[in-house]
Amino acid sequence: RQLKQLIDALSKAVDARFSTIAEEKQKLIAQLRRQLTHAELDAAIELAKGAQRRWQALPKGTQKSDQVLWQELRTIIDPLFEQKVAAGNAANAERDTERAASQALVDELKALGENIEFDAAHLEAELARLEAIWSADPARPRELERAFDEAAAKVRQLAARRREQQQSARQNRVGELAYQLDTIEAAWLADASAVAGLDTLGSLDGVEALAAAALNERIARLRTALATAADSGQLESQAQAARKLLLEYEFLAGVESPPGDRQSRLNLQVEKLSARMSSGQSRSPAEERAALDLRWWATGPLATAEREALSARRERALPTKYDFRADPTSFSAPAERTGASRMSHPRLDADANRKFPRG
Repeated sequence: RQLKQLIDALSKAVDARFSTIAEEKQKLIAQLRRQLTHAELDAAIELAKGAQRRWQALPKGTQKSDQVLWQELRTIIDPLFEQKVAAGNAANAERDTERAASQALVDELKALGENIEFDAAHLEAELARLEAIWSADPARPRELERAFDEAAAKVRQLAARRREQQQSARQNRVGELAYQLDTIEAAWLADASAVAGLDTLGSLDGVEALAAAALNERIARLRTALATAADSGQLESQAQAARKLLLEYEFLAGVESPPGDRQSRLNLQVEKLSARMSSGQSRSPAEERAALDLRWWATGPLATAEREALSARRERALPTKYDFRADPTSFSAPAERTGASRMSHPRLDADANRKFPRG
């Protein structure tokens, strides 16, 4: 009888203990439900992990009770982990899509750097477009940033080469036309009856506006001259202007002028210094050179020997005695600047092997 009572008492104690364990697990589940009510996914995941750790720390109850309560807990936390996995997959897919888009931009930029058709302006416009698209997303993959920058640098170098080639072609065209005018002048001065008409002169189509204006000024003066005998007064007037112009070329280049022109050279130097001090403004060497070229192309007619001598002096002032670096894309009117100008572009008229003389 005493043994039966002892067994009954132990059975009640075990049942009470299992009941307490079940209640604690039920409280854990109920508390988790409340905590998850307004929690964001990441916070909910942390709560779920915490609940799992607390569950593991609780004593084991009956197999049946534990199984039921564990399944109830799983119905709460499993969807959370599934959402986390789905969100991670979506994020990975989004990153893959963004990386593919970034890689496509890099590939497009690399292809632009190999383009053989676009001129400098087109290359620069496309580069600006691609850089704007790239910059619009600050989260570009870091490993592609360097590839993009290297491809952009290559496009800039290609555009600079194309611009120099375009400028060289324009300069050569102007030189060709000036050479034709020299030939017509020489023929007129040698024998008016042997002159080929100005109608044989090549077209000015494609020549920059200011260069075309300079050539047209010379053409108009030559057309008038062709209708009459050589005017020594006009020839001397043009020769004087050309000699002064050559002093300016030599002064700009820093090369010596003929001994007989030393005083004129000194006067020119004083004149330019005075003008700069009075205005407080100066132009870059490239802008000065462009202005001188326009005046040279407009000069004429000149006696053949005079033009040959002055052309030789101009040639000595043009080679690599000094480094002109400015925007060589046009013969636009030089802009006035205060102080020294920064020089950052390829040399003007650097082609020493031109087919035609330097106009």
